[in-house]
Amino acid sequence: MLPERKRQDGFTILKEVIYEITGDSNLNVVQRDVVVEAMVNGAEIFHGQVNCYFQIDHFEAKISVYWEQAGLRDYKEAGLFGQMSTNFQAVKKLPGGILQITGADAGYAIHINYKS
Repeated sequence: MLPERKRQDGFTILKEVIYEITGDSNLNVVQRDVVVEAMVNGAEIFHGQVNCYFQIDHFEAKISVYWEQAGLRDYKEAGLFGQMSTNFQAVKKLPGGILQITGADAGYAIHINYKS
């Protein structure tokens, strides 16, 4: 589990992303097709459009990536997660509407272009 401060930062960032997508500060969920780039162990595993679900609940924020719908049925074997949580993965906003998700392993990075 990430330190409390990083969990709070991730929660706040995901709340901002939901607002940027919807324009509604009262919404806690949004689902849409976005462009995603996934890296595992420094190698690109996926780059393309995929459906993502962003959710805020009482204690954490979650991002679900529906890899199967994008044709990546063996995503777990490739080292990817179907659901990521701000309790376990660090989240950062990059310029241009990119949400960066990193894991404990330095070679794990997901870039979601939520403005695509």
